[in-house]
Amino acid sequence: MFKVTAALKAYLTQHHQLKANASDEEVKALATQLLLTKKLDVDKINELCKDGNDAVANMAQASADAATNAVKAVLEAYGIKPKEGGTGTGGTGTEGKTTETAVKLTPEEEAVKSVLAKLGVSMGDDGAKSATPTDFAGVMHKSANGASNVRVKNAYESYSNTKTALVFPNATKSGAKHFKAGQPATFHGEQLYSPSDLTKAVTAAYFKWSLASSSRPSDIPRGLRMTDHDKDLVNYAIHEMKWTGLLNATEDGGGIKVARRKLTEFEIKALLDDATSGGVEIAPIEFDDALVTTPVLYGEFFPMVEVYDVARGRRMKGGAVANPTFGSTQEGTAITAFDTTSFVSAFDTTIYAASAGMEIGLDFEEDSPTNVGSIIIDKFGEKAMEWLDRVIVAGNGTTEPQGITLASGITTINSDNGVSGPPTVSDYEGLMFGVTKAFRTNKGSRNVFFGNETSYRRARAIPVGPADERRVFGLTHGDYMLLDQPYKIQGSLTNSQIGYANLGYYRMYRRLGFNVRMETAGNYLATRNLRLIVVRMRYGGRMELGGAAALSSDSQQ
Repeated sequence: MFKVTAALKAYLTQHHQLKANASDEEVKALATQLLLTKKLDVDKINELCKDGNDAVANMAQASADAATNAVKAVLEAYGIKPKEGGTGTGGTGTEGKTTETAVKLTPEEEAVKSVLAKLGVSMGDDGAKSATPTDFAGVMHKSANGASNVRVKNAYESYSNTKTALVFPNATKSGAKHFKAGQPATFHGEQLYSPSDLTKAVTAAYFKWSLASSSRPSDIPRGLRMTDHDKDLVNYAIHEMKWTGLLNATEDGGGIKVARRKLTEFEIKALLDDATSGGVEIAPIEFDDALVTTPVLYGEFFPMVEVYDVARGRRMKGGAVANPTFGSTQEGTAITAFDTTSFVSAFDTTIYAASAGMEIGLDFEEDSPTNVGSIIIDKFGEKAMEWLDRVIVAGNGTTEPQGITLASGITTINSDNGVSGPPTVSDYEGLMFGVTKAFRTNKGSRNVFFGNETSYRRARAIPVGPADERRVFGLTHGDYMLLDQPYKIQGSLTNSQIGYANLGYYRMYRRLGFNVRMETAGNYLATRNLRLIVVRMRYGGRMELGGAAALSSDSQQ
């Protein structure tokens, strides 16, 4: 039979929930049970039962007792007297009071009093206290053996994680009525929520971590260097949050695909070991979704097109299939074979990079994590919205996604009065019916007119007649509607360009993940002592079928 030592008892108390005041028989019974269940091996028992360990354990116990007595002495100096044999149980709160004449508290004592007050312990100027040590329960938690231990909050617990389900606004930022006004805001079938304080803090921490991973420490301004608090938030995000993108991405599209899920231990190691890029194209979905929220909620065009997420590749390959034709036949008459030439055509789309930059100053650097996160989300979201709406309509197809106005096979409509104008009702009817009903009624019927603000104003200004100043489309100019169809505004179009399209036929590919970096080089930044923060995203897109859009390029200039 083994010898019960203080070392053995301390080990079982710490690791196997043995009561601190357990008898020797209880110690032996628990140790025997652990041996039989192979939760404790014989070598460990022999090690713990050596007399040398007993001496070490006694020294440790003596040290603990000394620390306990020191704490008691400090508390008793301020009138706090825990009940013997327990911590915070029993006691009326009057045991520690003193009737001696109070002395004036020193500045140090006043500081202690202030700290204790924040913990819920109220004290008088004489150091007397009317509460028991149970007042400290709010900053303690129970360990496995029932003992009370002080617990330091994790960084993420400092922030609220409360979110609100988002709904589409009544109008876009240009003032046009949102086609989904009041409906729940979703993206790829996922409900979108307003960023919580925790989301904003993690966004700011991830932002700083990306800078630290891709920049020299000397290049990073003091206010954007990672603190221990930021490191704790990133560590929480890496282990507890879902991520999206391509981990350790390469230029040829290689890497580990991560699609809105938690990272495995192997992936966490791969992410932390990447000391030069910060993951390149991977980000917490909190960051990814937050930047998407602005384009989805307020975009003129982006919320209405088809968006597909892709994890890798710089060129998406697909195909478009034409419809076969039927013809009437009589018995004995040969059937004309369907010509399959060009029946299936290529639908290849290049993925292009787009970067949004934000110049930062001292105020930004000194802001709190939630403020920094909010600024990042708002500013980069707005720039993403601006770029996405523009390329959907007018992208050049060479360095960016191809816009509707350059789509192959689009229907061309000539205006009645040409560039000298004015526009007519017939011009807009021609555009609308330039897209056949088959195209207008498919893909969710996401049909819109589009043009710039001047073109819309001229359309709504068409009078009833030469001598009748009433407007043929009514006086509800603020609803941005024409012929019962939404009129979307794109400022990059010329006055002569107006169009009509079913946006459900515009297919856009979005490469998952963002890349964050900092630029300080160049004459402009150097002479102005500015820093440029850049977020890089990648999209590709074009019309699936040109027949789903009609364009007039000779309207009033």
